[in-house]
Amino acid sequence: MGAAALALAACALERPPPGHRPDEEAPVITTVTPVPDTIMQGFGGRAVIRFDEPVNLSNNLARELLISPLAEIEVGIGFSGFSFRPVDGWLNGAVYCYTVPEGIRDLTRQRNRTEDPSTFCFSTGPEISDTRVLATVTSGLTGSQTPNVTVLLNAEGDSIPYGGLSGSDGIVEIRSLPPGTYSGYAFLDRNRDFSLDTGIEDHDSLAVEVLVTDTTFLEFSVLPPDTTAPVLGRVLVEGPKTFRLEFDDYLLNPIPDSTVVEVFGPDGEPREVTGLLVGGSASAVVFPEDTITAPEEGDPATPDSVEAPDPGAVPDSVVSQDTAAEADSVVVPDSLGAEPSAADSAAADTTEAETAGDDAPVLLPAQAIIVRTAAVLDSGEYRVVASNVVNVRLHVGGGDTTFVSPGFTEREDSVAAVPDTAEALPDSVAAAPPDTTTVPPDTVAVPPDTAGAPPDTLANTRGTPRRPTRPRLLTVSPER
Repeated sequence: MGAAALALAACALERPPPGHRPDEEAPVITTVTPVPDTIMQGFGGRAVIRFDEPVNLSNNLARELLISPLAEIEVGIGFSGFSFRPVDGWLNGAVYCYTVPEGIRDLTRQRNRTEDPSTFCFSTGPEISDTRVLATVTSGLTGSQTPNVTVLLNAEGDSIPYGGLSGSDGIVEIRSLPPGTYSGYAFLDRNRDFSLDTGIEDHDSLAVEVLVTDTTFLEFSVLPPDTTAPVLGRVLVEGPKTFRLEFDDYLLNPIPDSTVVEVFGPDGEPREVTGLLVGGSASAVVFPEDTITAPEEGDPATPDSVEAPDPGAVPDSVVSQDTAAEADSVVVPDSLGAEPSAADSAAADTTEAETAGDDAPVLLPAQAIIVRTAAVLDSGEYRVVASNVVNVRLHVGGGDTTFVSPGFTEREDSVAAVPDTAEALPDSVAAAPPDTTTVPPDTVAVPPDTAGAPPDTLANTRGTPRRPTRPRLLTVSPER
Protein backbone atom coordinates (compact mmCIF):
# COMPACT_ATOMS: atom_id res chain seq x y z
CA MET A 1 0.00 0.00 0.00
CA GLY A 2 1.36 3.36 -1.02
CA ALA A 3 1.88 6.34 1.29
CA ALA A 4 -1.16 8.11 -0.16
CA ALA A 5 -3.37 5.11 0.48
CA LEU A 6 -2.12 4.85 4.08
CA ALA A 7 -2.88 8.52 4.61
CA LEU A 8 -6.41 8.07 3.33
CA ALA A 9 -6.94 5.01 5.55
CA ALA A 10 -5.72 6.96 8.56
CA CYS A 11 -8.18 9.77 7.77
CA ALA A 12 -11.02 7.24 7.57
CA LEU A 13 -10.56 6.13 11.18
CA GLU A 14 -12.98 7.75 13.63
CA ARG A 15 -10.99 9.35 16.41
CA PRO A 16 -11.72 12.15 18.86
CA PRO A 17 -10.29 15.56 17.86
CA PRO A 18 -6.74 16.22 19.09
CA GLY A 19 -6.64 17.76 22.56
CA HIS A 20 -10.02 16.28 23.61
CA ARG A 21 -10.55 13.53 26.17
CA PRO A 22 -11.99 10.26 24.80
CA ASP A 23 -15.78 9.86 25.07
CA GLU A 24 -16.51 7.57 28.03
CA GLU A 25 -20.25 8.29 28.34
CA ALA A 26 -23.18 6.30 26.97
CA PRO A 27 -25.68 8.05 24.66
CA VAL A 28 -28.35 10.12 26.45
CA ILE A 29 -31.89 10.82 25.17
CA THR A 30 -32.37 14.56 24.78
CA THR A 31 -35.59 14.98 22.76
CA VAL A 32 -38.86 13.02 22.87
CA THR A 33 -41.85 13.79 20.65
CA PRO A 34 -44.70 13.85 21.59
CA VAL A 35 -43.70 15.33 24.92
CA PRO A 36 -44.08 12.59 27.58
CA ASP A 37 -47.29 12.58 29.67
CA THR A 38 -49.15 14.98 27.39
CA ILE A 39 -52.49 14.61 25.58
CA MET A 40 -52.25 14.81 21.78
CA GLN A 41 -55.76 14.41 20.40
CA GLY A 42 -55.81 13.61 16.71
CA PHE A 43 -52.05 13.03 16.63
CA GLY A 44 -51.02 11.66 13.24
CA GLY A 45 -47.28 12.28 13.05
CA ARG A 46 -44.28 10.19 14.04
CA ALA A 47 -42.90 9.67 17.51
CA VAL A 48 -39.27 10.84 17.58
CA ILE A 49 -36.37 9.93 19.91
CA ARG A 50 -33.07 11.87 19.66
CA PHE A 51 -29.77 11.31 21.47
CA ASP A 52 -26.95 13.71 22.39
CA GLU A 53 -24.57 12.03 19.92
CA PRO A 54 -24.60 9.76 16.87
CA VAL A 55 -25.81 6.26 17.73
CA ASN A 56 -25.58 2.80 16.25
CA LEU A 57 -29.14 1.43 16.09
CA SER A 58 -30.16 -2.17 15.47
CA ASN A 59 -31.85 -3.15 12.24
CA ASN A 60 -34.31 -5.13 14.41
CA LEU A 61 -35.44 -2.03 16.28
CA ALA A 62 -38.98 -2.46 14.98
CA ARG A 63 -39.14 -5.77 16.91
CA GLU A 64 -37.21 -4.58 19.96
CA LEU A 65 -39.29 -1.43 20.48
CA LEU A 66 -42.18 -2.42 22.76
CA ILE A 67 -45.35 -0.38 22.30
CA SER A 68 -48.76 -0.50 23.97
CA PRO A 69 -51.44 -0.62 22.61
CA LEU A 70 -49.93 -3.48 20.65
CA ALA A 71 -49.37 -2.69 17.00
CA GLU A 72 -47.05 -3.38 14.10
CA ILE A 73 -44.79 -0.35 13.65
CA GLU A 74 -42.53 1.09 11.00
CA VAL A 75 -39.23 2.62 12.11
CA GLY A 76 -37.04 5.27 10.47
CA ILE A 77 -33.39 5.31 11.65
CA GLY A 78 -31.47 8.59 11.62
CA PHE A 79 -27.91 9.72 12.45
CA SER A 80 -28.56 10.48 16.12
CA GLY A 81 -31.98 8.95 16.72
CA PHE A 82 -35.04 7.30 15.22
CA SER A 83 -38.76 7.81 14.59
CA PHE A 84 -41.69 5.42 14.41
CA ARG A 85 -45.44 5.14 13.97
CA PRO A 86 -48.00 2.28 13.87
CA VAL A 87 -48.51 0.89 10.39
CA ASP A 88 -52.27 1.42 10.76
CA GLY A 89 -51.88 4.83 12.41
CA TRP A 90 -52.44 5.99 15.99
CA LEU A 91 -55.72 5.02 17.64
CA ASN A 92 -57.92 7.79 18.97
CA GLY A 93 -58.81 7.69 22.67
CA ALA A 94 -55.84 5.56 23.71
CA VAL A 95 -52.91 5.96 26.08
CA TYR A 96 -49.68 4.99 24.31
CA CYS A 97 -46.59 3.80 26.19
CA TYR A 98 -43.42 2.59 24.49
CA THR A 99 -40.06 1.39 25.79
CA VAL A 100 -36.74 2.19 24.17
CA PRO A 101 -34.53 -0.89 24.74
CA GLU A 102 -31.22 -0.79 26.58
CA GLY A 103 -27.88 -1.41 24.87
CA ILE A 104 -27.96 1.46 22.34
CA ARG A 105 -24.33 2.30 21.45
CA ASP A 106 -22.56 5.39 20.24
CA LEU A 107 -20.38 5.48 17.12
CA THR A 108 -17.01 6.58 18.46
CA ARG A 109 -16.66 4.03 21.25
CA GLN A 110 -18.71 0.90 20.77
CA ARG A 111 -18.53 -0.08 24.43
CA ASN A 112 -20.51 3.00 25.50
CA ARG A 113 -24.03 1.59 25.75
CA THR A 114 -27.20 2.59 27.52
CA GLU A 115 -27.70 0.32 30.55
CA ASP A 116 -31.43 0.67 31.20
CA PRO A 117 -34.59 0.79 29.06
CA SER A 118 -36.54 4.05 28.94
CA THR A 119 -40.37 4.21 28.91
CA PHE A 120 -42.46 7.16 27.70
CA CYS A 121 -46.24 7.65 27.54
CA PHE A 122 -48.62 10.06 25.82
CA SER A 123 -52.37 10.09 25.17
CA THR A 124 -54.55 10.57 22.11
CA GLY A 125 -57.61 11.30 24.26
CA PRO A 126 -58.07 10.11 27.89
CA GLU A 127 -56.23 11.30 30.95
CA ILE A 128 -53.01 9.45 31.73
CA SER A 129 -53.52 7.46 34.92
CA ASP A 130 -50.89 6.39 37.42
CA THR A 131 -51.57 2.67 37.05
CA ARG A 132 -49.18 -0.24 36.76
CA VAL A 133 -49.71 -3.89 35.88
CA LEU A 134 -47.05 -6.56 36.52
CA ALA A 135 -47.78 -9.91 34.89
CA THR A 136 -45.74 -13.07 35.42
CA VAL A 137 -45.94 -15.72 32.72
CA THR A 138 -45.01 -19.36 33.35
CA SER A 139 -45.48 -22.62 31.51
CA GLY A 140 -48.45 -24.56 32.84
CA LEU A 141 -46.66 -27.84 32.06
CA THR A 142 -43.22 -27.17 33.58
CA GLY A 143 -43.80 -24.22 35.93
CA SER A 144 -40.82 -22.37 34.43
CA GLN A 145 -40.80 -18.66 33.52
CA THR A 146 -41.64 -18.18 29.87
CA PRO A 147 -40.20 -15.38 27.69
CA ASN A 148 -41.60 -13.87 24.48
CA VAL A 149 -45.22 -14.35 25.50
CA THR A 150 -47.69 -11.64 24.50
CA VAL A 151 -49.90 -10.30 27.29
CA LEU A 152 -53.05 -8.59 26.02
CA LEU A 153 -55.55 -6.59 28.09
CA ASN A 154 -58.90 -5.57 26.58
CA ALA A 155 -61.27 -3.27 28.48
CA GLU A 156 -64.94 -4.17 28.58
CA GLY A 157 -66.64 -2.74 25.51
CA ASP A 158 -63.31 -1.58 24.06
CA SER A 159 -61.07 -3.15 21.44
CA ILE A 160 -57.86 -1.21 22.22
CA PRO A 161 -55.18 -3.94 22.67
CA TYR A 162 -53.09 -2.78 25.63
CA GLY A 163 -50.26 -5.15 26.45
CA GLY A 164 -46.61 -6.12 26.20
CA LEU A 165 -44.13 -8.94 25.70
CA SER A 166 -42.59 -11.01 28.51
CA GLY A 167 -38.85 -10.72 28.99
CA SER A 168 -36.32 -13.45 29.81
CA ASP A 169 -37.65 -13.46 33.39
CA GLY A 170 -41.22 -14.05 32.20
CA ILE A 171 -42.37 -10.62 33.47
CA VAL A 172 -44.41 -8.01 31.60
CA GLU A 173 -44.93 -4.44 32.83
CA ILE A 174 -47.82 -2.37 31.45
CA ARG A 175 -48.17 1.24 32.59
CA SER A 176 -50.77 4.03 32.52
CA LEU A 177 -53.80 1.88 31.68
CA PRO A 178 -57.14 3.65 32.11
CA PRO A 179 -58.70 2.21 35.30
CA GLY A 180 -61.39 -0.40 34.80
CA THR A 181 -62.14 -4.06 34.25
CA TYR A 182 -60.17 -5.92 31.59
CA SER A 183 -60.05 -9.36 30.05
CA GLY A 184 -56.45 -10.57 30.22
CA TYR A 185 -54.81 -13.00 27.80
CA ALA A 186 -51.30 -14.44 27.63
CA PHE A 187 -50.35 -16.34 24.48
CA LEU A 188 -47.47 -17.35 22.25
CA ASP A 189 -48.18 -15.11 19.27
CA ARG A 190 -46.82 -17.47 16.60
CA ASN A 191 -48.03 -15.44 13.60
CA ARG A 192 -47.35 -12.04 15.29
CA ASP A 193 -50.77 -10.62 14.60
CA PHE A 194 -51.34 -9.44 18.22
CA SER A 195 -54.49 -11.57 18.51
CA LEU A 196 -55.10 -14.90 20.22
CA ASP A 197 -55.72 -18.00 18.12
CA THR A 198 -56.86 -20.62 20.65
CA GLY A 199 -56.54 -23.41 18.11
CA ILE A 200 -52.76 -23.20 17.63
CA GLU A 201 -51.30 -21.00 20.37
CA ASP A 202 -50.43 -21.84 23.99
CA HIS A 203 -52.50 -19.48 26.12
CA ASP A 204 -54.15 -18.55 29.41
CA SER A 205 -56.80 -16.00 30.35
CA LEU A 206 -58.22 -14.25 33.41
CA ALA A 207 -60.22 -11.21 34.51
CA VAL A 208 -58.30 -8.10 35.59
CA GLU A 209 -59.35 -5.12 37.72
CA VAL A 210 -57.00 -2.15 37.22
CA LEU A 211 -57.12 0.47 39.97
CA VAL A 212 -55.53 3.92 40.21
CA THR A 213 -52.22 4.18 42.14
CA ASP A 214 -52.26 0.43 42.88
CA THR A 215 -50.00 -2.11 41.22
CA THR A 216 -52.00 -4.99 39.79
CA PHE A 217 -50.21 -8.35 39.92
CA LEU A 218 -51.20 -11.06 37.45
CA GLU A 219 -50.06 -14.66 37.08
CA PHE A 220 -50.57 -16.39 33.76
CA SER A 221 -49.91 -20.09 33.22
CA VAL A 222 -49.91 -20.81 29.50
CA LEU A 223 -50.95 -24.26 28.29
CA PRO A 224 -51.07 -25.89 24.86
CA PRO A 225 -54.40 -25.76 23.02
CA ASP A 226 -56.68 -28.78 23.39
CA THR A 227 -60.23 -29.27 22.19
CA THR A 228 -60.74 -32.98 22.90
CA ALA A 229 -61.54 -35.00 26.02
CA PRO A 230 -58.84 -37.16 27.68
CA VAL A 231 -58.89 -40.83 26.66
CA LEU A 232 -57.45 -43.71 28.69
CA GLY A 233 -54.72 -45.57 26.84
CA ARG A 234 -52.81 -48.28 28.69
CA VAL A 235 -52.20 -49.45 32.26
CA LEU A 236 -48.79 -50.22 33.75
CA VAL A 237 -48.41 -52.14 37.03
CA GLU A 238 -45.77 -50.49 39.22
CA GLY A 239 -46.05 -52.22 42.59
CA PRO A 240 -48.00 -54.64 44.78
CA LYS A 241 -50.75 -52.07 45.27
CA THR A 242 -50.11 -49.42 42.60
CA PHE A 243 -50.59 -49.09 38.85
CA ARG A 244 -50.52 -46.20 36.39
CA LEU A 245 -53.30 -45.13 34.01
CA GLU A 246 -51.88 -43.34 30.97
CA PHE A 247 -53.96 -40.78 29.01
CA ASP A 248 -53.50 -38.92 25.76
CA ASP A 249 -53.83 -35.46 27.44
CA TYR A 250 -52.27 -33.60 30.34
CA LEU A 251 -54.60 -33.90 33.31
CA LEU A 252 -55.75 -31.36 35.86
CA ASN A 253 -53.77 -31.50 39.10
CA PRO A 254 -55.00 -32.02 41.78
CA ILE A 255 -57.61 -34.52 40.68
CA PRO A 256 -61.20 -33.25 41.06
CA ASP A 257 -63.37 -35.09 43.58
CA SER A 258 -65.70 -36.07 40.75
CA THR A 259 -63.06 -38.30 39.11
CA VAL A 260 -63.73 -42.00 39.77
CA VAL A 261 -61.56 -45.07 39.09
CA GLU A 262 -63.11 -48.52 39.52
CA VAL A 263 -61.03 -51.71 39.64
CA PHE A 264 -62.34 -55.25 39.17
CA GLY A 265 -60.21 -58.29 40.02
CA PRO A 266 -59.74 -61.53 38.09
CA ASP A 267 -62.83 -62.87 39.87
CA GLY A 268 -64.91 -59.95 38.60
CA GLU A 269 -65.34 -58.54 42.09
CA PRO A 270 -64.58 -54.84 42.73
CA ARG A 271 -61.34 -53.91 44.52
CA GLU A 272 -61.19 -50.99 46.97
CA VAL A 273 -59.27 -47.94 45.68
CA THR A 274 -57.60 -45.93 48.47
CA GLY A 275 -55.81 -43.21 46.53
CA LEU A 276 -55.61 -41.33 43.22
CA LEU A 277 -52.79 -38.92 42.32
CA VAL A 278 -51.63 -37.29 39.08
CA GLY A 279 -48.01 -38.17 38.36
CA GLY A 280 -45.49 -39.74 36.04
CA SER A 281 -44.78 -42.86 38.14
CA ALA A 282 -45.67 -44.32 41.51
CA SER A 283 -42.15 -43.71 42.83
CA ALA A 284 -42.51 -39.97 42.13
CA VAL A 285 -45.72 -39.39 44.08
CA VAL A 286 -46.56 -39.45 47.78
CA PHE A 287 -50.05 -40.40 48.87
CA PRO A 288 -51.54 -38.42 51.77
CA GLU A 289 -51.69 -41.47 54.04
CA ASP A 290 -47.92 -41.91 53.58
CA THR A 291 -47.21 -38.44 54.94
CA ILE A 292 -49.57 -39.06 57.87
CA THR A 293 -48.05 -42.43 58.79
CA ALA A 294 -44.47 -41.17 58.99
CA PRO A 295 -45.09 -38.57 61.71
CA GLU A 296 -47.05 -41.11 63.75
CA GLU A 297 -44.10 -43.49 63.71
CA GLY A 298 -41.86 -40.69 64.90
CA ASP A 299 -44.24 -39.49 67.61
CA PRO A 300 -43.02 -41.91 70.32
CA ALA A 301 -39.52 -40.49 69.91
CA THR A 302 -40.76 -36.98 70.48
CA PRO A 303 -41.89 -37.58 74.09
CA ASP A 304 -38.56 -39.29 74.79
CA SER A 305 -36.64 -36.34 73.49
CA VAL A 306 -38.85 -34.06 75.58
CA GLU A 307 -38.35 -36.14 78.70
CA ALA A 308 -34.62 -36.42 78.12
CA PRO A 309 -34.00 -32.73 78.75
CA ASP A 310 -34.54 -33.66 82.38
CA PRO A 311 -31.38 -31.84 82.93
CA GLY A 312 -34.26 -29.97 84.43
CA ALA A 313 -32.08 -31.24 87.28
CA VAL A 314 -30.66 -27.77 87.06
CA PRO A 315 -33.71 -26.41 88.90
CA ASP A 316 -33.24 -29.20 91.47
CA SER A 317 -29.68 -28.16 92.07
CA VAL A 318 -30.94 -24.64 92.52
CA VAL A 319 -33.70 -25.82 94.86
CA SER A 320 -31.16 -27.64 96.95
CA GLN A 321 -29.83 -24.30 98.12
CA ASP A 322 -30.71 -23.05 101.58
CA THR A 323 -33.76 -20.96 100.69
CA ALA A 324 -36.43 -22.78 98.71
CA ALA A 325 -38.26 -19.54 98.11
CA GLU A 326 -35.23 -18.07 96.40
CA ALA A 327 -34.91 -21.26 94.41
CA ASP A 328 -38.48 -20.88 93.20
CA SER A 329 -37.81 -17.36 92.11
CA VAL A 330 -34.84 -18.62 90.18
CA VAL A 331 -36.68 -21.49 88.53
CA VAL A 332 -39.67 -19.46 87.38
CA PRO A 333 -37.75 -16.82 85.37
CA ASP A 334 -38.53 -16.67 81.66
CA SER A 335 -35.13 -17.96 80.73
CA LEU A 336 -35.79 -21.27 82.46
CA GLY A 337 -39.59 -21.51 82.55
CA ALA A 338 -41.32 -24.01 80.29
CA GLU A 339 -44.16 -21.74 79.23
CA PRO A 340 -42.02 -19.24 77.31
CA SER A 341 -40.34 -22.17 75.53
CA ALA A 342 -43.74 -23.50 74.53
CA ALA A 343 -44.67 -20.09 73.19
CA ASP A 344 -41.42 -19.90 71.27
CA SER A 345 -41.90 -23.36 69.82
CA ALA A 346 -45.46 -22.47 68.85
CA ALA A 347 -44.20 -19.39 67.09
CA ALA A 348 -41.53 -21.47 65.42
CA ASP A 349 -44.16 -24.01 64.31
CA THR A 350 -46.22 -21.20 62.80
CA THR A 351 -43.21 -19.87 60.94
CA GLU A 352 -42.30 -23.32 59.69
CA ALA A 353 -45.87 -23.91 58.55
CA GLU A 354 -45.90 -20.64 56.69
CA THR A 355 -42.53 -21.40 55.15
CA ALA A 356 -43.64 -24.87 54.20
CA GLY A 357 -46.70 -23.36 52.54
CA ASP A 358 -44.56 -20.91 50.59
CA ASP A 359 -42.08 -23.60 49.58
CA ALA A 360 -44.71 -26.23 48.82
CA PRO A 361 -44.06 -27.81 45.41
CA VAL A 362 -46.29 -26.69 42.55
CA LEU A 363 -48.69 -29.40 41.41
CA LEU A 364 -47.91 -29.79 37.72
CA PRO A 365 -50.12 -31.66 35.27
CA ALA A 366 -49.11 -35.05 33.91
CA GLN A 367 -50.51 -37.62 31.51
CA ALA A 368 -51.08 -40.34 34.09
CA ILE A 369 -53.05 -41.14 37.25
CA ILE A 370 -51.39 -43.32 39.89
CA VAL A 371 -53.94 -45.66 41.51
CA ARG A 372 -53.46 -47.34 44.90
CA THR A 373 -55.59 -50.29 46.00
CA ALA A 374 -56.29 -51.51 49.52
CA ALA A 375 -55.24 -55.09 48.79
CA VAL A 376 -52.21 -56.51 47.02
CA LEU A 377 -52.78 -57.25 43.33
CA ASP A 378 -53.15 -60.98 42.77
CA SER A 379 -52.01 -62.57 39.54
CA GLY A 380 -54.52 -62.43 36.73
CA GLU A 381 -56.41 -60.03 34.48
CA TYR A 382 -57.91 -56.90 35.99
CA ARG A 383 -60.41 -54.45 34.50
CA VAL A 384 -60.24 -50.72 35.26
CA VAL A 385 -62.84 -48.04 34.46
CA ALA A 386 -61.98 -44.31 34.70
CA SER A 387 -64.72 -41.68 34.49
CA ASN A 388 -64.98 -37.89 34.88
CA VAL A 389 -61.25 -37.46 34.17
CA VAL A 390 -60.49 -33.76 33.52
CA ASN A 391 -57.65 -32.45 31.36
CA VAL A 392 -55.93 -29.07 31.72
CA ARG A 393 -58.41 -27.47 29.32
CA LEU A 394 -61.26 -28.76 31.51
CA HIS A 395 -62.55 -31.28 28.99
CA VAL A 396 -64.01 -34.38 30.68
CA GLY A 397 -63.32 -37.93 29.52
CA GLY A 398 -62.03 -41.31 30.67
CA GLY A 399 -62.21 -44.89 29.39
CA ASP A 400 -61.87 -48.52 30.38
CA THR A 401 -59.34 -51.23 29.64
CA THR A 402 -57.77 -54.38 31.09
CA PHE A 403 -54.32 -55.21 32.40
CA VAL A 404 -52.56 -58.30 33.70
CA SER A 405 -50.95 -58.38 37.14
CA PRO A 406 -48.00 -60.77 37.62
CA GLY A 407 -49.06 -61.26 41.26
CA PHE A 408 -47.31 -60.10 44.40
CA THR A 409 -46.68 -61.56 47.86
CA GLU A 410 -48.17 -59.91 50.93
CA ARG A 411 -45.63 -57.33 52.09
CA GLU A 412 -47.35 -56.36 55.30
CA ASP A 413 -45.59 -59.21 57.17
CA SER A 414 -42.15 -57.99 56.23
CA VAL A 415 -43.15 -54.45 57.09
CA ALA A 416 -44.54 -55.57 60.45
CA ALA A 417 -41.26 -57.33 61.21
CA VAL A 418 -39.35 -54.10 61.01
CA PRO A 419 -40.96 -52.64 64.16
CA ASP A 420 -40.15 -55.90 66.01
CA THR A 421 -36.52 -55.61 64.98
CA ALA A 422 -36.58 -51.98 65.97
CA GLU A 423 -37.98 -52.90 69.38
CA ALA A 424 -35.28 -55.49 69.87
CA LEU A 425 -32.57 -52.95 69.26
CA PRO A 426 -33.10 -51.10 72.56
CA ASP A 427 -32.70 -54.42 74.43
CA SER A 428 -29.52 -55.34 72.62
CA VAL A 429 -28.21 -51.84 73.08
CA ALA A 430 -29.16 -51.82 76.74
CA ALA A 431 -27.51 -55.17 77.39
CA ALA A 432 -24.37 -54.90 75.34
CA PRO A 433 -23.01 -51.52 76.42
CA PRO A 434 -23.00 -52.33 80.19
CA ASP A 435 -21.14 -55.63 79.64
CA THR A 436 -18.77 -54.02 77.20
CA THR A 437 -18.25 -51.18 79.62
CA THR A 438 -17.41 -53.48 82.53
CA VAL A 439 -14.88 -55.44 80.47
CA PRO A 440 -12.54 -52.50 79.75
CA PRO A 441 -11.68 -52.09 83.46
CA ASP A 442 -10.42 -55.72 83.50
CA THR A 443 -8.53 -55.08 80.31
CA VAL A 444 -7.12 -51.92 81.80
CA ALA A 445 -6.11 -53.85 84.92
CA VAL A 446 -3.98 -56.20 82.83
CA PRO A 447 -1.59 -53.53 81.51
CA PRO A 448 -0.20 -52.89 85.01
CA ASP A 449 0.98 -56.56 85.08
CA THR A 450 2.48 -56.11 81.66
CA ALA A 451 3.90 -52.83 82.80
CA GLY A 452 5.40 -54.59 85.81
CA ALA A 453 7.47 -56.86 83.57
CA PRO A 454 9.51 -54.10 81.93
CA PRO A 455 11.17 -53.16 85.25
CA ASP A 456 12.53 -56.74 85.49
CA THR A 457 13.78 -56.46 81.97
CA LEU A 458 15.35 -53.12 82.80
CA ALA A 459 17.00 -54.64 85.89
CA ASN A 460 18.68 -57.31 83.77
CA THR A 461 19.83 -54.65 81.42
CA ARG A 462 21.59 -52.82 84.23
CA GLY A 463 23.29 -56.01 85.43
CA THR A 464 24.77 -56.78 82.06
CA PRO A 465 26.94 -53.62 81.69
CA ARG A 466 28.29 -53.84 85.27
CA ARG A 467 30.62 -56.76 84.45
CA PRO A 468 32.90 -54.82 82.08
CA THR A 469 32.81 -51.66 84.18
CA ARG A 470 35.89 -52.44 86.32
CA PRO A 471 37.22 -48.87 85.92
CA ARG A 472 35.50 -48.34 89.26
CA LEU A 473 38.82 -49.42 90.86
CA LEU A 474 40.05 -45.95 89.98
CA THR A 475 38.04 -44.66 92.90
CA VAL A 476 40.40 -46.31 95.44
CA SER A 477 41.58 -43.92 98.13
CA PRO A 478 45.19 -42.62 97.79
CA GLU A 479 46.01 -43.88 101.34
CA ARG A 480 46.26 -47.43 99.91
